[in-house]
Amino acid sequence: MESPQSRTQEVLDAVLERAARDSEFRRALLESPRAAIHQAFGVRVPDDVRLKFIERDPDLDALVVLPDLIDDTRTLSDDELDGVSGGAGGGSHLMWRGALKTSPRSRRSHY
Repeated sequence: MESPQSRTQEVLDAVLERAARDSEFRRALLESPRAAIHQAFGVRVPDDVRLKFIERDPDLDALVVLPDLIDDTRTLSDDELDGVSGGAGGGSHLMWRGALKTSPRSRRSHY
């Protein structure tokens, strides 16, 4: 059985591959990513996932998204504890957070 993370990665790879070749799809991703992904692949991105596609400016060599700032003083929520202890989220949506890794081939489009 395919894991949610590998399914998410598979969909992301397909999205990036198509965005590299299809200017209309690329424009749709920039304007309305959820609708573009759903229309093209039949996949619904959960509403609580904040998603934004951007284009790299030609004068940039690298575009880096900084990680979330770690607050060592806060405690984990019950949901976070469930995730750490091996709990699984329900629903039929793909798991988007923390599950996406770029493949060596798609990395070039990010740098």
